[in-house]
Amino acid sequence: KQHNINQLGHKAMERLRWAIDCRKNAVHCVGILAEVAGPSLFEKESKNVMTLLARAQKSLRPEDPAQAEILAAFNGISGCLGEKFAPYLQHVVPPLIKAALAEGAEMLEADGQREAKEGYELFAVHLRGVGKKQVAINTAMIDAKAEACHCLGEYAKNLPNSFQPYVQASAQAMIKCLQYIMTPRVRSPAAQCVAFLVNCANQRGPNAGFEVFKFTLPHMLKALTVEDEPDHLTVILEA
Repeated sequence: KQHNINQLGHKAMERLRWAIDCRKNAVHCVGILAEVAGPSLFEKESKNVMTLLARAQKSLRPEDPAQAEILAAFNGISGCLGEKFAPYLQHVVPPLIKAALAEGAEMLEADGQREAKEGYELFAVHLRGVGKKQVAINTAMIDAKAEACHCLGEYAKNLPNSFQPYVQASAQAMIKCLQYIMTPRVRSPAAQCVAFLVNCANQRGPNAGFEVFKFTLPHMLKALTVEDEPDHLTVILEA
């Protein structure tokens, strides 16, 4: 009886993983199709597609692996529609900032828990400025966090006029992501995003751009002095 229960549990997990993979792949295809089809073909379907993706985003838990794919799909659609994507920013940017600020990992005390929470895995890692620590990491949330930083930068770069209302909130989020010690996969796109935000703010005049630059510079310099991975250090320098 126990053997049958274990078999059923194993099959259920296989089906769940299959369903998650299918959902991720379907969402991934949407962004690619938008880029391939181009604005002339995709524009008439864009409203329906955006509505479906927005509903899916709200219905999924933050740790769902499909979340990062949805963010990437929005970015692909933005690349297809150009300035015609601007009306959707009010629906897309707030969830992006929320995803960028999500933690996705936590350090464990030496004498604390030894089992990961649901959706998290335990790792022994060396963290900059901290040393070797036991951490619980939700890979899907880290992926969404990194993708959110990337997408915010892309919107600031490609839609500079329409993105103006979101520059300050995005800059505040990127400052926190620059300080994220768990992985440079978040810090690097955050640094790139800061550069795009400064250029975006410049569209309102040099004073506006300088204010964002002044606001973010101390954090960029701090990130530069503590980054210990050469590839990611180069990304910060280029930003």
